[in-house]
Amino acid sequence: MALIKVLDDHQIKDVTPIIDFLPDYWVKGPNVDQITFHQLLTHTSGFNTGQFNCDLPFMRDTVKAGVAAIGKYHYENM
Repeated sequence: MALIKVLDDHQIKDVTPIIDFLPDYWVKGPNVDQITFHQLLTHTSGFNTGQFNCDLPFMRDTVKAGVAAIGKYHYENM
């Protein structure tokens, strides 16, 4: 709900790619530039770590690794 509120408050569509909202100093791995807020919210972003970790270093490393297949459902807590 918080993310939907922030997107709405800033008039950002859910189909907007997340890449411009990630810290500049993070390395963005393969296909991260294609991931949208909608895909994050529907667990179809391609992130598939098998872990339920959501601290900042873990998310940074996951983004650095990138994703192979966007669009397939996989529950991911980050």
